Amino acid sequence: MRHHMIDGVHIATARPEHTGGVYEVFDVHAVPAPGAPPHAAPWAASLCLLDGDLAVHVGGATHRIAPGGAITVPAHSTCAFEVTGSARFIAVTSGTGAGRFFADFARSVDPAAPDFAVAAAVAARHGVTLGPGPGTAHVTGPDDPAKVTAEHTGGVYEVHELDTAEETAPWTRTVFTLPDAFTTLPPGAPMPPTGRCLSITAGAGAGKRYREAVRS
Repeated sequence: MRHHMIDGVHIATARPEHTGGVYEVFDVHAVPAPGAPPHAAPWAASLCLLDGDLAVHVGGATHRIAPGGAITVPAHSTCAFEVTGSARFIAVTSGTGAGRFFADFARSVDPAAPDFAVAAAVAARHGVTLGPGPGTAHVTGPDDPAKVTAEHTGGVYEVHELDTAEETAPWTRTVFTLPDAFTTLPPGAPMPPTGRCLSITAGAGAGKRYREAVRS
């Protein structure tokens, strides 16, 4: 499902029915158009940059993300992102609200000539507040394989960069391999062979397992 927004196209690649409602995943192709104003959403969001240049403004601070890096913004933190050229990133959001918001926004607001009064009304319907406000963020660099940890998502999901995905795992997971292969599997399901990938997992179990493997 493609959602055409004022700041680019959000492609839903893991929907709530695939993840038990724990998280959603979007493949975002952003453009250097006027971005959304500062806003706070009732879901946590993690952006893992694949290509391009991305600046994320959170609570008055600006974080520049390099390809391979990631940023996580907790629920109810005020943020906005800015693309100077173009960018592609994987967005992971907690719960089921983001997809409903994107779908409503894409139906209601023309990205070529946005009516910001209509946009504000859509935001209000989904508990998204507009305007400046406080916020925090956690940033990881391109060399850190633990892109997003459960500590920064309230234990809802994690994102790790792996050389290959586990054959089986006891948690729901979405595996992304370049250029555009997404596979979402329930706990215990076998995983086809992969190369280097991003592994998005429900809960905190994956990170604990990987840290124990490093210590051993």
